[in-house]
Amino acid sequence: ICDNPDVKKYISNCVESLRPQFSDINELRVVIKSISACSFESKPIESIVLHFDKLNEEFIKQDICLSLLQEYFATILIQLKMLDSILQPFEFETTWEPWVQFCSPPNQNENPTMSWRLVSNNTTDFVGSGSIYPIKSFHTDDIQMQVFLLQY
Repeated sequence: ICDNPDVKKYISNCVESLRPQFSDINELRVVIKSISACSFESKPIESIVLHFDKLNEEFIKQDICLSLLQEYFATILIQLKMLDSILQPFEFETTWEPWVQFCSPPNQNENPTMSWRLVSNNTTDFVGSGSIYPIKSFHTDDIQMQVFLLQY
């Protein structure tokens, strides 16, 4: 999906950093945010969300799960690039960052190299009113997930 070696390495490192906690993942998001001089003023504008309804334990132990998550993460980045060419440009500077939400609170000491912003289940960062646009629904015996665009 992606030919750039630096982007491939970034994707691989991001997904690999989640390996110890794959079974606890509830959602992965790539969030587009406004750039502000004050970081607390930066607000999410939209995000592409991978919401997991089920991840089979045996499936998680296989490298195919890692490959699948890398593929979807790469697809998200491509989708974001495509959105740039389809949608009206924003009137302000933007950036993006990967977020992860776990079903249970993660042990942050367990993986200090994690590349994702950890967001707790009770934070308002993950919840907000807006428009949801379904992209794909994927259901097998091993994995059940939904992919959608969320515009805040």
